[in-house]
Amino acid sequence: MNQKAFTVDEYHDTLGQTERPIFDVSVSGFIVPAHPELGAFQRSYKDAVCALAKSRGISLSEIQTCAAEQEKSKVESFMDLLKKADSVELSCSPLLSGWSTDSVKGVPSNEIVSFAWVDEESATYQLALTEEGVANGKWIGDKFVCEDSEGDEVQITLNVHIAITFHTTSIQAPVIQATAVQEQGKVEGRFSLSDLYAKWDALGDVPIDGDDCIEEVFLDFRVGTHREGIWQWFERQHPLFIVGDVMQGIRHQDDGKVQLLQSYGYFAGARDPKVKPEFSGRYMVRDTEDDADGFCIVGDDLGALVREAIGCLEIASSPERGNVQNVSIIKVVVACRNASGSSDMPVFDVAATQDQIDLGEHYDLAEKMASEAGYEAPFVCFDPQEVPALKRALEAYGNHAEKAHDDVTPGM
Repeated sequence: MNQKAFTVDEYHDTLGQTERPIFDVSVSGFIVPAHPELGAFQRSYKDAVCALAKSRGISLSEIQTCAAEQEKSKVESFMDLLKKADSVELSCSPLLSGWSTDSVKGVPSNEIVSFAWVDEESATYQLALTEEGVANGKWIGDKFVCEDSEGDEVQITLNVHIAITFHTTSIQAPVIQATAVQEQGKVEGRFSLSDLYAKWDALGDVPIDGDDCIEEVFLDFRVGTHREGIWQWFERQHPLFIVGDVMQGIRHQDDGKVQLLQSYGYFAGARDPKVKPEFSGRYMVRDTEDDADGFCIVGDDLGALVREAIGCLEIASSPERGNVQNVSIIKVVVACRNASGSSDMPVFDVAATQDQIDLGEHYDLAEKMASEAGYEAPFVCFDPQEVPALKRALEAYGNHAEKAHDDVTPGM
């Protein structure tokens, strides 16, 4: 008796809830929660369904084209990101601002990207990527790793550049973005959870074109920014802001406990599917160090995980930190330098007890958060009591700069 060959959608409808693909912003693709070993699929949930069926030896009437479509989709996704990049850095090159491309043809040997540069000794170098090389590549952190046309491994970083903006009318973080397009960085902690939810609601009013790019300026994101890049930005601002949850109508409450765990060096938030794949769960609390034997718990109730972690790690009884119920969130402005070496003033939500604040330990916590977010010393911190003086200084500087401009005599 011949087994019925399902279509992809028919097979999808037979799957249980945890076996159906969901979009995971952290990997910018569709995953099967119950089977993280299948990996992520950037183009469509159908690719994930095909992979699941194939792993079970189930014949789908559309599966013959899935593998080729998946490879082509991966190449096209990479090329779409490359189009949005302002510069590229290869593991063997300086920062490059120009390159040549060819269209995706579905031919493995087709050289779709070519880079060329000259070193300090005037030696010329060239490097090309084929469709096959890109299709077999993978993202590791903020770098795309694949083989070039010669079969040598190359690491590729795609960067977008946005001009610095500084607002003297209110204390906000100047925006400096020269970051990887496919970034999975640490939590930056610049905004409160309620601020982020309000900004997310505002994002819903911004029109999107057919390529999922915004058609109007949103915050400091220029027209043409892909919405997934904005989603990733939201998730970097606060560990409790999880795009997948917000899309399902789930909005978490911030009671300071997550920030308390963060100040101890622990992450609480969306589950990394590669962590403890043998256990199910949408959330995790883990040591931020990449230690396979470090503390890590996963589950579907984030609040319960946070409470369990605080209890297991004996954080609530720590004499240095005080009782967790007395923790409050305080905004601290940190004057420092960003990764590009330019001056910056990010704002962090710091979880601290009143005793810590009285002793000035909230400054130490803010400096630690700034360092973990990629900022560099020297650090100078300003809490809410000191921000008015900082604001007056900025306004005075603005007035002085305006007067100096007015005093310039044309033609001199």
